[in-house]
Amino acid sequence: MDVNSVANRGVLLAGMPDELLFESGWFESFSDLVMQFLRTQNKDGAGGITSDRQLFKELRSNPEAVTPEKFKALSLKYAPELQNTWSDFEMPDEKDGLGAWLLLEIVLNIFLSKQPKLQFEKLNEFLAEEKQAVAVYLQQKDSRSVLPYIEKWIGGNWGGSTEFETRKILVWLAFFEKFLRVTTEGFDERFPEPGMMKTFLPVAENNELIWSNERYVSAIKQKWVGTEGSWVSFYEKITEARDSVYSSEGKDPKAAVEKAVKRIRAGKTRLNRANYASSFRVLDTEFRQVPMQPVELIPLFCEVMTKKQMAMLKDSCTPADIEKVFAVYPRIYEQFTD
Repeated sequence: MDVNSVANRGVLLAGMPDELLFESGWFESFSDLVMQFLRTQNKDGAGGITSDRQLFKELRSNPEAVTPEKFKALSLKYAPELQNTWSDFEMPDEKDGLGAWLLLEIVLNIFLSKQPKLQFEKLNEFLAEEKQAVAVYLQQKDSRSVLPYIEKWIGGNWGGSTEFETRKILVWLAFFEKFLRVTTEGFDERFPEPGMMKTFLPVAENNELIWSNERYVSAIKQKWVGTEGSWVSFYEKITEARDSVYSSEGKDPKAAVEKAVKRIRAGKTRLNRANYASSFRVLDTEFRQVPMQPVELIPLFCEVMTKKQMAMLKDSCTPADIEKVFAVYPRIYEQFTD
């Protein structure tokens, strides 16, 4: 069993890596995901963690051969800076019950190895219950056997598979927000209200839906040109930032920026890692000098939510109904609060 297939198994975490990380366009493959993550954990040596390392070659060429045990061994062999990370982590004996919870557990352990005082109690509680739910389901092969666990974390009375799948995305988002609050310095001071990710939920106005991507880009605009700043001034600011980093392409770089950002706002162009970097990350000189940081994954979630919203609209859901389905997020996030 390869690492990638293990990572996609679960109950509430089922399919998380594929839908959240790969189909969103943020990571090309599991190899790319591991490489980018190792870079964030080794800022001084990030330049030396490149795709030609043997670990990443094997993950690309023969992922089925990279078992969880081999993944651990290879990561230590070709990224020895992770020795302290793995020192307190033991691979579970029961392989049948492995799932996406293991991937997140590894992430938490990596952060704890560097900051032992981090408080991950609620996140660990969720992962422990997800792990138990996977084991129960594999034993009984009956979704009703894990219903109490599901209802605890996402609530009950969902109106079909679409609403259930949406709530799964929202519980991933809640886990991520709690993770940011625990690991990101100054996050609570900047966003004191719990469930702040609701800022990026879709809103119905005049029988039209404002996508999550539109709400994200609007928040970025407000940060860089203020509440009174125009979209034109925002496009100009991005153009100036891009000119300082990239060589200008075409006769009218400002028009190119405006077209690209408008398409992202409208959901016509994906808010993937490349488009985020060229249109929004480029504005922040601090971000440009370091590997990608966890807080920069907020637009990843916006892209996944926008994709779900567009599919719902195509299936004849009304904007008001879509807003209502996503509006349960604050209640889901409450389960991760102390």
